[in-house]
Amino acid sequence: RKPYLLLAKFLNFIKQRENPKTGEKEWILQSKDNDGFMIITALNGGGNWIKVWDADQSDSLQNDVEKTVKSELAANYVHRERKQELLQKFVNAVNERLEQSDGNADDPQYCELRAMTPTFKSIIGLNDDA
Repeated sequence: RKPYLLLAKFLNFIKQRENPKTGEKEWILQSKDNDGFMIITALNGGGNWIKVWDADQSDSLQNDVEKTVKSELAANYVHRERKQELLQKFVNAVNERLEQSDGNADDPQYCELRAMTPTFKSIIGLNDDA
């Protein structure tokens, strides 16, 4: 589930905004329904990405995230160079997490991200020999 969450963020389907009712920051998924109408869904965890990352999201939301990401990858990320762009965003995010943890290679979130590398590559369709 988390690799898809990260991909949705990289693809700008998950973004931070100010909630129009409360004025608080929140992370949202911007997707479309079967008729093509925009749907905005708030993610659990509020305005802090790490809390969103660690929070349980509903099965319905997870399904929407996966469907949205898979559709975008199939439509616009077929070429190897486009896949490499996504991989570079992932590498940058992992390295950024290491910096945020003051270089602690045992940081749980950093370790989780590093362990996610093969799954991430598989989802975007990059083989190690590519």
